[in-house]
Amino acid sequence: MISFIMMAKNEKDRIKYAIDGILESGFEDFELIVIDDHSEDDTYNIVKSYAAVDKRIKLYKNKYIGKVEGTNYGYELSSGDLVKCIDADDILDSQFFDCLQDIMPGCSHCHAANIVSNNLDYIAKYNVNHGIVDLNFEEVTSRLVSLPKWCWTFSREVADKIFPLPSDMPIEDIWMSIRAKQYSEKILVTDKPLYLYRQHKGQDYGGILNYGFDVVELRAWRSIKTIQLLELMNEYSYIDFSYLKNYLNLCVSRASLKAILFSDLVLRDKAKLVLILHFPSAASVFTKIKWWFDGRCQ
Repeated sequence: MISFIMMAKNEKDRIKYAIDGILESGFEDFELIVIDDHSEDDTYNIVKSYAAVDKRIKLYKNKYIGKVEGTNYGYELSSGDLVKCIDADDILDSQFFDCLQDIMPGCSHCHAANIVSNNLDYIAKYNVNHGIVDLNFEEVTSRLVSLPKWCWTFSREVADKIFPLPSDMPIEDIWMSIRAKQYSEKILVTDKPLYLYRQHKGQDYGGILNYGFDVVELRAWRSIKTIQLLELMNEYSYIDFSYLKNYLNLCVSRASLKAILFSDLVLRDKAKLVLILHFPSAASVFTKIKWWFDGRCQ
């Protein structure tokens, strides 16, 4: 059985699509654990109507505050051999279930996705960063190579090493990816999109193409805080984060062109920072052009 853990807060307009995506797949051996995180709209009642007619759908109110603690609560309640976190505003493709037979005990699986608008119009393909497989553990950790949590499916053996998520971890995706790399006997990758990753203004960062400085600064500060927490843990205290910290500090200080050009960063990272910090609109356009050249846009 696979346990889906879905955090939901004020998703009355989208959560129906997320639940229907699972139900319409025809796959039967699952449980969907929905943790309502103190919604102020009709999210709870919508899920309650599903749970009333399908015992596989289990609805709980978050007895804590926030997404991390709520996800941990969902994991406490789960019982599947496989575990996957999915977002209440996204949709799982029915072909995802074809991959489950390949996920052996002690293994993890990750997959690509289609990036779509709030109206589900196609934008581009989200590719799995194969560095999560190709790089060694120290390289993955020092670079904070990570995949969104919805990319992952964990065997129970690996999930037990990931959960509970540290309550003060700012970016749970990084924690999940590092622990998956550290404890998985094998990481399987499916490059076919098996998920619709919806973009809308209600997201934490306002969408994948948002390069506004407030968003860039927030991402950088959260990454710095994540590094600080990892450095306090004995099993990660030997990891050298110096290069990444230099990059992130340039971000949060909104470094000048001169400071970036004379930094110790490699040329590619210098160019990336110049675009993001000083030409954010161009950064968004450049990303779209890169997607087009990579064949990720239709």
